[in-house]
Order: sequence, then structure tokens, then C-alpha cells
Amino acid sequence: RVLSAVTRLPSVSRLRPTMPSMGEVTSVNFKNLDKSNSWGTDLNGNLRLGPKLNALGGFNIFKVVTDGGSQSALSSNAVTWSYRLNATTQVSPTVTLQANYFYRAPVTIEKGRFSSFQMTNITLRKKIDGDNMSLAVRFADPFNTMHFRIKAGDDNLQQITDRHFGVRATHLTFQWNYGKPPKV
Repeated sequence: RVLSAVTRLPSVSRLRPTMPSMGEVTSVNFKNLDKSNSWGTDLNGNLRLGPKLNALGGFNIFKVVTDGGSQSALSSNAVTWSYRLNATTQVSPTVTLQANYFYRAPVTIEKGRFSSFQMTNITLRKKIDGDNMSLAVRFADPFNTMHFRIKAGDDNLQQITDRHFGVRATHLTFQWNYGKPPKV
């Protein structure tokens, strides 16, 4: 019987990768939950103003209820929400700019709290030689905001996990289409 996934070692496992220079990986699970019930809804919209703007937005709200049963003190009853935005604009006949953003609000979990989470991507694409070639530059997580934090525990022990994904990068892509496209 596991009363708390944070305070009992069987629920927190440390796995050592085969390469010692990679460090440790911590895995936290809640296998001892008796029941889980969740529901939610999405609201999505699209706005098109010709080639100058194509915008997509989405909002999601959901509720998660978990119960560890009569043998456990683990439970949660949380509501959280998220939204996403995507906008594409044609700067010129050969240049397109696209940006997308995602945000998820903080949420209470069993004996803890998940912090908010957000990410951004921006892409600039230039057509070359009509539609035969293109050059694109994509900025992944340009503001270095893609991370989350989990704080879990009880009166005896607090565990704080802070994860930074390290995906901040600039990608350069060259695409060349040659030959005739297949007939469908």
C-alpha cells in the first residue's frame, strides 16, 4: 500500500542511463490511484483576411478528478485551461511569416501543483524560383520560456522538479522541388 507517491520510494524511481555522463532521470507516477475522471471542452475559431492574415485561435478548459480510494490520501479536484494562437501573414508575394503560441495554466495535482507551461515558434519563409525552392528560418522558443515546474509533497517532504526542455534554437531549411508532381 502506497500512501504518497512522493514520500514512498517505490513510487519514485531513479533510472540510471547506460552512459554515465548523462546523469539521472527521475520518474514520478501515481499507479495507486483508484479512480480518475476528466472532462473538458474546446472552442476554436479561424479568421481569414485574404493573404494578409490567417489567424487560428483555440481555448480549452478541462476538469480532472482523481481519488486514491479509501486506502490512500491521494486525490485532486482541479480545473485548468489552455489556449493557442497561430497567425500567418503574407509579407510579400514570396515571403510568409508565421507565429504560434501555446499556454497552459497551472493545475493542482495529487499532493502538489503543476506550474504553467508556454511555448512560442516563429517562422519566416521565402519562395525562390516560384514554387520550386524555398528558404525558411524557424526560431524555436525564442524567448526561452518553454519549461515547467512541479511542486509536490506533504508536511514531511517537498519535492520540486524544474524542467527546461533546451529546445531554444534557430533552424534553417532549404527545400527544392524538382520534376513533375505525381498526377492523382
